[in-house]
Amino acid sequence: MALISKIINKRRIELLIENKTIYRSDSVEFQIFKTNQCINQFLLKFNRLTFVYILEGKMIMRVDKMKPFTFLTGETFIVSSNELMYIGLPEADSDHPARFLTLMVTEEKVSEVINALKEEQPKRNDKDFVIGCNFHLTNNRPIQKIIHRLLYLFSENHPSKDVFVDFMVKELIIRVLKINIKKKCHESFTQSKVHDRLSYAVQHIHQNLDQTLTIKELSEKVCLSESHFYRIFKEKFKMSPIDFINKERIKRASLLLQNPNKRIKEVALQCGFNNISYFIRVFKKIKSMTPRAYQMSTQNSHS
Repeated sequence: MALISKIINKRRIELLIENKTIYRSDSVEFQIFKTNQCINQFLLKFNRLTFVYILEGKMIMRVDKMKPFTFLTGETFIVSSNELMYIGLPEADSDHPARFLTLMVTEEKVSEVINALKEEQPKRNDKDFVIGCNFHLTNNRPIQKIIHRLLYLFSENHPSKDVFVDFMVKELIIRVLKINIKKKCHESFTQSKVHDRLSYAVQHIHQNLDQTLTIKELSEKVCLSESHFYRIFKEKFKMSPIDFINKERIKRASLLLQNPNKRIKEVALQCGFNNISYFIRVFKKIKSMTPRAYQMSTQNSHS
């Protein structure tokens, strides 16, 4: 907090609320607000997606049709562009000033990050790449650390400051996107039964047998911890998720091997096995013969 105080206290408060822009670029603007007087309500509106972060004090905020809520030190609120914020600072005084900051990010910067993530994660639904606006983040340590790191960067006169800031803003956007994905996933499955979640996991497995599948990915899809997902999956299907995946892959491989022109390596890749030795070992364990022997047996049965 010493660094934050150093940045904020450079100017004497002359107005009811003082605000100071401490950083501005083509895609980002960072402002700090401070008051040492109790304020029942004042209005703020920004023309960009805005992160509001409480540095010190207590805020009462209302946005759009949301009910007023209490906003405390270290918490973040994300508000969409051109959204009117009704803000109260009920406990501010000369001994306990209220301080908060706003970080405004252009739509172009958000789109840049989202497009990069889409290329990296092509299997994600487009709806996953939306920053949920007008929502309140409490006790989120990674977000807090990014904000404080940005404050430190703004205090430096480093020749690469703009590059560092750009990296940190991109990380901030990515982390908020991840939080939003988890939030939507949780809401989607809050009322669902375990059976529905497992059915969704099995559907995902069948649709992606040719892709890399992990317990981590499957558990995230159904909003469960890895250990909980593993346990209920095994209780339901009497086998581990990996054994189930391999069983379904071998089923597909058995169908493909009925074509005499199919090469073993080609079948392995189409069924999600990148290691042909592992494919042969799993196939033999389940079918009690090698893929080549199985392929030849199907040809003999059809002759």
